[in-house]
Amino acid sequence: MLEARVAALVRSQSNQATADTRRAMVGSGMRGDKVRTYREQDDQVTDHRTGKQCRLRDLRDGRLELLQ
Repeated sequence: MLEARVAALVRSQSNQATADTRRAMVGSGMRGDKVRTYREQDDQVTDHRTGKQCRLRDLRDGRLELLQ
């Protein structure tokens, strides 16, 4: 009986650690987690990680490296 309880506790801790790791990798999935905003009507791309902005057509044509 004691062995089953210990095994259940170890399994529970392992599952919790795996869930925490996955949650940290995925993020919340909310709008604030987005990496880039593409605004075609303004011909602008914003990278939210670096704060850089560039023209969309330059990025599409490969003339500009926004994501470096």
